Amino acid sequence: MAAGLGAFVMFMPGRDDTADSELVYQARCAYCHDLDGTIGVKLDERVIRSYGSARRLFNYLRIAMPYDAPRTMTDSDIWLTTGYLLRSRGIVPPGTRVHEGTADEITFQPWSPGD
Repeated sequence: MAAGLGAFVMFMPGRDDTADSELVYQARCAYCHDLDGTIGVKLDERVIRSYGSARRLFNYLRIAMPYDAPRTMTDSDIWLTTGYLLRSRGIVPPGTRVHEGTADEITFQPWSPGD
């Protein structure tokens, strides 16, 4: 998807946001990172785990992404993207809800070669 195309998704706590999160990722992130994380900076499990928690990942995305237009995503879209990255990289189970109310509970260890 071309840069500049956006997605507007209303975040609704309590409902499954898996499809919405992928839509936001495709619209706002995939043009650099691709859906597999193979274009631009590789967003593999190792990189995502380096943040240590959903809250830290959210904070980084909020300040720095998208690279060509930082601070242009809504908090809702950033939560959706955070959830998408954690679920799609196998860091949290499918269906895990990632939002303001759950972020501090979602922590994870840095990646190690034995994982």
